[in-house]
Amino acid sequence: MRSIEDLAAEENARLWEERGGRFNGLLWFAAFGLGPWGWYLFSMGKMGQGSVLILGSFFMFLLASGVLRGSGPSLPALMAAFGTFLFSGTIYFLSRMPTFFWGKDPSFWTAVQEGTVVEPLWSPLSYLVGQTTVHLFGPGDMSLLPLASAAFLAAGLGCWAAESFHRSPKQNLQVWSITLLMGMVLAISTPFWNLGTLASGLPASLGFFLYLLLRGCLNRDEKPWLTVTFLAALLFSVHPIWGLLGILAVWGRQEVSETPVWKGLLCVVAGLTPYLWLFFRADKVFPSWGGKSPFRTLLFQWREVWTAHWAQDAPAWRSVLDWTGWSGGSILVGAILSLLGFGLLVKKGRSGMTPGNTFWVWVLSGLGGILFASRTTETLGPTFLWFLAEAAFFFDQGLEKAMGSLDQRSKKPLRGTLGALILFFGLIGAALWQGQGFWRSDFYFPAQHAENLLRTMGPRSLLICRDPFQNWACVATQRSLGLVTHSVILNEDYLGKKWFAAEAIEKEPEILFSRAGGEPKGNLDRFIRDNWGQWNLLLDEPFPIGKGLPSYSLGLVRLFVSDPSKGPDPEGVPARYDLVGLPKAGTIKDPWTQHYFGSYVEGFNQMGLDLMERGLYSEAIRSFDRALKLDPSFKEAQDHLAWLYSQKNMLEAAQLDFEATLKSHPARIAELLRELDDSRVSGREDRTVELLDRIIHLDAELANSQYQLSKIYDKEGRSKEAQDLLEASVVLNPKQLQAQLSLGKLMKKMGDKLRAREAFHAALVLDPLNKEAQVEYWRSLNDR
Repeated sequence: MRSIEDLAAEENARLWEERGGRFNGLLWFAAFGLGPWGWYLFSMGKMGQGSVLILGSFFMFLLASGVLRGSGPSLPALMAAFGTFLFSGTIYFLSRMPTFFWGKDPSFWTAVQEGTVVEPLWSPLSYLVGQTTVHLFGPGDMSLLPLASAAFLAAGLGCWAAESFHRSPKQNLQVWSITLLMGMVLAISTPFWNLGTLASGLPASLGFFLYLLLRGCLNRDEKPWLTVTFLAALLFSVHPIWGLLGILAVWGRQEVSETPVWKGLLCVVAGLTPYLWLFFRADKVFPSWGGKSPFRTLLFQWREVWTAHWAQDAPAWRSVLDWTGWSGGSILVGAILSLLGFGLLVKKGRSGMTPGNTFWVWVLSGLGGILFASRTTETLGPTFLWFLAEAAFFFDQGLEKAMGSLDQRSKKPLRGTLGALILFFGLIGAALWQGQGFWRSDFYFPAQHAENLLRTMGPRSLLICRDPFQNWACVATQRSLGLVTHSVILNEDYLGKKWFAAEAIEKEPEILFSRAGGEPKGNLDRFIRDNWGQWNLLLDEPFPIGKGLPSYSLGLVRLFVSDPSKGPDPEGVPARYDLVGLPKAGTIKDPWTQHYFGSYVEGFNQMGLDLMERGLYSEAIRSFDRALKLDPSFKEAQDHLAWLYSQKNMLEAAQLDFEATLKSHPARIAELLRELDDSRVSGREDRTVELLDRIIHLDAELANSQYQLSKIYDKEGRSKEAQDLLEASVVLNPKQLQAQLSLGKLMKKMGDKLRAREAFHAALVLDPLNKEAQVEYWRSLNDR
């Protein structure tokens, strides 16, 4: 006969089970209630509110299906997970990048902020997470989306540390230490660091976290099959290759699910609902990939899309090795040696460390990482994170065996541990020595570059972009800052697409397309001929293209004109470029920064050539001089400038223009200053801004003309006049480094050592790292 205490305990357990069942029913009700409500709000254009409710319904679905049921991790595993999470989260937080960065970050920004369907269109769950983050924490912070990627990647690394500790045959302090250190090495390896600090890394980091959550559910004794099915479907909403890995992970299990088929199908449908994102946002904004039917466009053009990726974006093997990094490469080498040297690869059914088809999932994740690698983002495919993490586990197991063998042979238990510590800190040092952070030192340059491109556009302009970054960066900047209105940004790759032509005409009915579809060859020429005379047609590169298309370089872009005699204002647009924050030539190590910085140097050089052809020699001198100010070692601009100075007729024409500027600009500036006072009194802010912009432009042009004319006078032996011009130039624009250097050299030649030293010191204050200023100032100090 049972005691009263047993009966009471049984009754209490029954009551708790009944309450748990009721609470679980409320969770199911909340999951199926929040989802449709969220999608309704999303379809009405309230993307932020809708995304919050949709993700809330997914969270309720996971809780109701039993994601938290079962035994939790042990305390050592929990400590390893927390330590890895804290280390990686701190590293990513301190080194995160603003949303604007070279690559596809601007396209991710437009997808999240504007709901623009972008190519590729297979990561809707990432966009929902991004929209939820922006809605909850504010849209103004450009480092917010990278933090979302960092949070999921740090959480995924924590899950990996806990699982790795549990999978190890021995769970002692030594294994715990190795797991924690390996997690740190993974966190700072190039693939993890890159994706954890960039906004566009969210599809990889989110998939990594969900995949490890799926594996955790599969490793339980009583598996929550509803949760497993739902997570596998969610992985498909992150990226198809993640979904394939999830299916293979479930397929390798021998257990049979007792869940009814209809419940499994319901979980699959719920997990795939993020693709409604594309259905509700298709053709809502311009540009939007695929037009009104992105799924249909992808279905009929999958071969073309894949071919374009493989031809234009897929990297070479050398790039794949570079993006893996020293620490990542060392982990892969260690994993292969461990698999081959310690017999860790075993057949299914025997004892070993690779249950089921885990090894083949690992291989597939590596292949997916390579196939979906992107040259524009300089990152490997999203599943490469799991490939490297599983390789780290293999390396971890081989290292444990090697340490045990070393300790047994030497009979000194600490020798193996000491060797492992040296190895781990060596791997961390290899990652840091590689300098993963140095190429991000100019992370404000991409946003500035996009703003400079937009400054070339007038009120009726069509900017045709060949470069994918420049295309999306201009779109994102235009929407975030509102710099340009009544202008359209077009992607050259889509000019021949019917869906794109329909979208563009709906946006601006005056845009003409004589043909859409067919071969892409000649689309750009046709489009320019169709629309010139009606629009200001700009191409995002300064070099001439085609024949019979009159055009002029404006530095960063090329302007196409229907009448060759009506050239553009050679100084109007380039003078508006913000060149202050550009990095210094010779100090740039990142190839993308070097590429886009070089576009300024080559663009001004090309503009100088175009101006020479039009007989505008003073403007050509200014343009070549701009190129040399950015990169003093640029040989082509040096040669052109030297040739101009050697041609007497051209030099005289330039001198007359500079002298005319010196006579006319002071009066024009004084007149504008009077108008500025009147506009301030009347409170016309728009007119005030316009006048200030014109005054700044005229001041800069006057200072530059004084500087250029001083060089001509110096060559003619008119040193005193050259001195007066240089002094006036540096007063008008004290930040002219070359003018300060020229003034110092002139004073040195005229024997005024004190004035020369002051000028060289002023140049050194402007740029402390300038070698020429350093050498000249040192010589002036030693020249008594």
